[in-house]
Amino acid sequence: MYTYDSNLADIFTANVCRFFANPGTVWTAADVFNEIAEWTVLPKTTRQTLSQIVTSGLVQESYHLYLASSIGIDAFTSISFLARTLAEAEVEKLLDPLTPLNQKFLEIMLFLLDTEMSSRTFNFWASFAEASVDIGDGHQGDFWLQQVLPKLLEKSVWRDDLDYEEWSAYRADVVEVFEAICEVLERDTLNSVVTEWLDAVARKEDSEAKVVVSILSEKC
Repeated sequence: MYTYDSNLADIFTANVCRFFANPGTVWTAADVFNEIAEWTVLPKTTRQTLSQIVTSGLVQESYHLYLASSIGIDAFTSISFLARTLAEAEVEKLLDPLTPLNQKFLEIMLFLLDTEMSSRTFNFWASFAEASVDIGDGHQGDFWLQQVLPKLLEKSVWRDDLDYEEWSAYRADVVEVFEAICEVLERDTLNSVVTEWLDAVARKEDSEAKVVVSILSEKC
């Protein structure tokens, strides 16, 4: 954890591109900028530059490097946390309007749902669901939330290689996000998404997955 220093923050914000262009400083830069963003409001130009960098494919590339053991989990975590912090700061504006940049942020947050950072996106998706209700007809976010549901269901299924306590905590958090999404999606849409996923589960004869769906469905 860094101690916030306004002079250090000024130095970093004045050298955003240079820090991220250097392979030797990119992960540290992501870590520090995430800390700065959590302590204070970033200057608009700095936020815009960081957003362009983060949505350039850096998050996805970092994950592939992590899977290939080219970087450690800490490096991937640093860029993931920065992406999440930037997305959460703009969560109420991501759909209004849905710009190419905002779409990339939503794609990144969906991508992170399939990684070890999955649970770190839950607060974002719950906030996104809540914010989407106040935009347009209240269903501008449905397209994205419908993609979140199958990922939540899939990640909630028990596997023998999982730590039981971690899995239990994860599934408890999933319920909260699921409830937030249920407040937005119409029942027919919700049933369609869940049924489609269940059909895929049935083909695999995954009884544990069916139990997960049954539990979550009671929350809607």
